Parts: sequence; C-alpha cells; structure tokens
Amino acid sequence: MRQSIISVSLFILLLTAFLAISLPSPSCAVEFETIRDNMNNMTSVAWDDYSKSLKGQRVDWTGWISDVKKQWFGGYKILIDMDPPDSLSVQDVYIEDLPKSLAAQFRKDQKVRFSGKIKSVMKVLGSYAVTLEDVKIGPASRQSESSSIKKPSAKGCVKISELNTQYTSIGYRVMGRLTNTCDENLDYVAYTITAYDKDGKIIDVLSDYHPCSDGDYGLDAGNSCTFKSITIDGLHKYDIEISKARYR
Repeated sequence: MRQSIISVSLFILLLTAFLAISLPSPSCAVEFETIRDNMNNMTSVAWDDYSKSLKGQRVDWTGWISDVKKQWFGGYKILIDMDPPDSLSVQDVYIEDLPKSLAAQFRKDQKVRFSGKIKSVMKVLGSYAVTLEDVKIGPASRQSESSSIKKPSAKGCVKISELNTQYTSIGYRVMGRLTNTCDENLDYVAYTITAYDKDGKIIDVLSDYHPCSDGDYGLDAGNSCTFKSITIDGLHKYDIEISKARYR
C-alpha cells in the first residue's frame, strides 16, 4: 500500500514538472514598436511567419485618432496613428464594426488608450496595418493629451474632391483633386486609400506622397492639384483620406 502511494506521488510530481516545462507561460501584451522593429529587420519569409503568429495576441497601446469613418458594409471604424500628429507617418491601427455612439465620441488627433486582440497584420509601405477585435478604447489622460498637441493638425487643411475611378486591364485606379483650404502653405501632403473586395474585406492599403509639382510634395495655400493612384487589383469599394500633412 505504501509503495503504491509513493508511486502515485512520484507520478504526480513528474507530471507537474512536465507541464511546467511544456506549457507556455502567459505572455505580456505585445508592444507596437517591437512589431515595427521586427518588420524592419526580418526577411519577407520570416515576417510572414511572425505576422501570422501575432493573430490572437493582446495589445495595450496608446496612439492618436487619425480618422473615424462609416464602413461601406455597416458600422463605424476608427483609424489610429501610433506616431504623434504632424509626424511623417500614416495610420497604423484599425478598429472596425463599432457603433456610432462609441465612434462619434472621438476627434482627430485625440490621444487615446486602447486594448484588444490582434485580428490581422498587413505590411504597408514601410509600416504595417493592424486590425484589432474585442477592443476597449478611451481618451488618454488629459495631461498627456494637451502636452502632445501644440496646434491643430495641417491635415484638416486639405480637402479631397472630384473622386473617380478608371478601369484598366488589371484593376481600378483612383483619381481626384486635393485642395489646401488654409491660409498657410503645406510642404508635405500624403493620402491613403483602403481598398475592399466585394465582401467588404480589406485587400490593400496604399499610401502615397502627393507631388503637386516636380520634386515638390507640398501644396500652397488656396491651391489645388490632381492625383492618380496606382492600379488596385480586385478593388470593389474604397475609402480615401489625407493621412499626413505638414506646414512649411
């Protein structure tokens, strides 16, 4: 009987040690900068494997509202830039399928803190776009928000008009006009196009620095100019926004 008890105890001890070694320990929330550094340093093959492994991981980040938009297929989405306003970057985080009552609470360039679970990661022209689900979002502290925004963003100066699409043999090309409605000149303007397929899924996110004249990415006060995106294969619907602008 005693030998049987010792054997059972020994089995439980060995099983506990095995589980402690074999089961992964809970991990901390993944950091945005960690993902960005890995993207910049990994090969394409390594990045593909790594980005897939991020699905389902939880995040707890702070960023700035780039825009709030109504979705083509119902609901609202929030676009978040992880870099401060007027820095040379585009939106990095997408929070989708939100009710208007929540999405309408936020304003452009507002600093927010949010947490959620990674749904997908897509590489986009030197950065990457993260779509989150199961998200909680709210304003960051008033002190950090007021110290981060010293003046209104130049993005609000640029208006998009005369939007049109041109069909080519390999897809659609988006065209339109940009106008600087402010009294100050801009030396940098960038726009971002989010393309959807017929099922409402994101198939591409394109960002481009718009040259209004040769060698110049800016737009003088009161002036306007046309733009034409590269062709997007499979485009069914799209959103377009001014992702960055900067005063001269």
